[in-house]
Amino acid sequence: MLNFINKKKEVVTFATAQEAYSYLFIKLQGDGVDIEQASERAFKFSTEYAERMGIPFKTEVKEKGVKGLLQNVKTISDFMKENPAIWEVGKPLLLGAISAIGGAAIGTKLSDSNIPDEPKFEPIKYDE
Repeated sequence: MLNFINKKKEVVTFATAQEAYSYLFIKLQGDGVDIEQASERAFKFSTEYAERMGIPFKTEVKEKGVKGLLQNVKTISDFMKENPAIWEVGKPLLLGAISAIGGAAIGTKLSDSNIPDEPKFEPIKYDE
């Protein structure tokens, strides 16, 4: 019997165009391609790959603090503007959940405040 050796091909996926560019650029340089040609080929490949696969061109850095909060608010508001149907469906659910949580918190606070204090008894004096 003949044994055939199956070569498994490497499957590479990228999350951003930056990753695709870096991968191909390093690979081409390792193969001995000139830096300028490697850069041009890697750039062309990475932009086409990003467009066809619908991935971002670069990774966005998450800000911290107030800038991060504003970035998150902007992302949510952009999403709501692009998808008004989701907001129309989700608004009653969100408001219902908020009111339920608030009602439960207020109810707990009111029930805790209605507990009567323990009666105070004065000691009895027998020697007077």
